[in-house]
Amino acid sequence: MKSAFSMIELIFVIVALGILSSVLIPRFIATRDDAITVKIATSIMSGAGEIASYAVAQGVTDTNLALMSENINSLVNTENAILSSGTVEIPFGNINDCVTIAVLSNATDENLSITLGNSSGDSLCSSLHNIIDTKQYPMQLRGSLVSH
Repeated sequence: MKSAFSMIELIFVIVALGILSSVLIPRFIATRDDAITVKIATSIMSGAGEIASYAVAQGVTDTNLALMSENINSLVNTENAILSSGTVEIPFGNINDCVTIAVLSNATDENLSITLGNSSGDSLCSSLHNIIDTKQYPMQLRGSLVSH
């Protein structure tokens, strides 16, 4: 007597696997997106801290923010950020300016700012905005209110 699976048993197994994968794959993708969002947010906040530390330690800032922060440099090198003079834009989701980090200078002061762009309903950009704490920004780096 041969022992084998019947066609009905095989169909039930295939249907069960289809149902499981339809539930698990979206959860896996959401978990991956959450991990990427947290990694980018951590790099942004750490980068801002490194820029502030650099400004205090050196007494000057550089227009190339990647020179003042290894985290910003890493974001730029992995193409997760766009560097321009005194500014870094972080595109995320479908929003090109989801987060912007800038050193703003005038005659007497320099300030570090983190601004959140309009997420326009983009869920990835919105989730990044929810993680980033901008309460302490703009932060004065140099000027009359900063003591060394």
